[in-house]
Amino acid sequence: MQALTQLIATAVSRCQPGITQEAARALAETIVGDMRTANFRIIVPSAAPPTKPPAHHGERRDSSRSAVIKSATLVFNKGNCSMDCHVLDLSKTGARLKPADIVTCPNEFTLKFHHGAAHDCEVKWRRGDMVGVRFL
Repeated sequence: MQALTQLIATAVSRCQPGITQEAARALAETIVGDMRTANFRIIVPSAAPPTKPPAHHGERRDSSRSAVIKSATLVFNKGNCSMDCHVLDLSKTGARLKPADIVTCPNEFTLKFHHGAAHDCEVKWRRGDMVGVRFL
């Protein structure tokens, strides 16, 4: 943890040249403490070798996904209603979306990218403020 605290203190000093070393270190200790309180998992690279992400044995996706952040619009109710959304992950067969209003997000809609194609979609899952869709 001391290495992380020192790294943050150094970064703070670079960003705020007028700050004292003591103040930079106090701020760094506060940040690390907040990370611990929020249950962040802190792994110092020199202390732990890199690991592969765990294989998802329950994976049901037919194609690999790519992390993206794109704006799009959900169009539903025979084209009479629309809602903005952010596309967070995208694959050939579906996407993970964050609609503007999860409560009124319908189970079927057309996903229209602001720059690109449109896809008819079916919601396969809902978690928190996100939905997973399958392209029809």
